[in-house]
Amino acid sequence: MGSAADVHRTALALCAAALVLSVVASTACAGMIVRFDTSLGQFDVELFDTEAPGTVQNFLNYINRGDYIDSFFHRSAETAPGQKFVLQGGGFALYPDGAGTIYPVEHGAATKWIDKIPTDDPIDNEYNRSNLRGTIAMAKSAGDPDSATSQFFFNLVDNLYLDTSNGGFTVFAEVIGPGMDVVDLMASQEMYDASSIDGAFNDLPLIDYADGDPLRRDHLLLINHIIILPATGVPGDANGDGITDIVDLTALAANWGTEGGATLRQGDFNGDGNVNRVDYGYVWTGWGLIDDGGGTLPEPAGLALMGIGSLVLIHRRKK
Repeated sequence: MGSAADVHRTALALCAAALVLSVVASTACAGMIVRFDTSLGQFDVELFDTEAPGTVQNFLNYINRGDYIDSFFHRSAETAPGQKFVLQGGGFALYPDGAGTIYPVEHGAATKWIDKIPTDDPIDNEYNRSNLRGTIAMAKSAGDPDSATSQFFFNLVDNLYLDTSNGGFTVFAEVIGPGMDVVDLMASQEMYDASSIDGAFNDLPLIDYADGDPLRRDHLLLINHIIILPATGVPGDANGDGITDIVDLTALAANWGTEGGATLRQGDFNGDGNVNRVDYGYVWTGWGLIDDGGGTLPEPAGLALMGIGSLVLIHRRKK
């Protein structure tokens, strides 16, 4: 039998090995990270890929099509005055075309239009974990557990009753780091009854809005983009130099409108082979561009025709 010192060293080695294995296991099990870029700041969210695979894939489908670009949080609900419990989005977005849409919104000298986000078929419920503060769950129709499509909500408090209501609400992600500071700031905005626009807007949160004023884009709690955070942690970095700058935007412009076969170096940041406004969102987020209320995402033809001089002007104006 070894000495007491040998036993002690062995115990320390086993503890160290266990710690290493724990860290490795934790890293291996970590889910995909996506970044929200909103009117009031950015924050990151971890997706529960293994616990709710169908729900996560459904969410990624909407992200990769660009359906959440210029969408907004349309519901900030209370259980009692001043006691917010959820912040809901994913149902409505702003579009440049007014045909068949719900309501006009001023955007600088232009007009955008609120409309419903086109949805895929409903998905199967995958209730798996509790609706605790900071988690994100799918919204669905009353009395139908398998009715979730594009809408989701942030749990602002521990909403344990949602675990047993309507088959349980599927939690598929969680805000990480200091991200709840941004979510809480969004949820703290004043609510307005805008049900005359749409029945879903009876608890519409708005920024610096006064009753009777025309509704402007900057009044809405916008989701500018949601992007899948690359392993490098640098969204929109086409040339791999660790920063997102004019070189990366130039690569995007040069290949704008490519459908199929595009590479990362050509501006395909979400890996679908196309170069479009979804990829522009990666540059936007990585560069920290902030919309000044008058600019819009360039249309494919417009961005393709931009020269280097124009791109430099965009960079200077947006910084």
